[in-house]
Amino acid sequence: MVPQSAADLAEVTALVTAGAVAPAVDTVVPLRDAPAAFARLAAGANSGKIVVEVRS
Repeated sequence: MVPQSAADLAEVTALVTAGAVAPAVDTVVPLRDAPAAFARLAAGANSGKIVVEVRS
């Protein structure tokens, strides 16, 4: 883990909002597939972030 601060979070948020950086998204999965998504993450099979979509 890398130590984080509120200032770091604000700076990263500003960069993302400005479009200067974008997260690398590997997959987007529905909440019902979260266990499989965590297994994929644990196996190191992802090449970016795994997003679990929660709809209300």
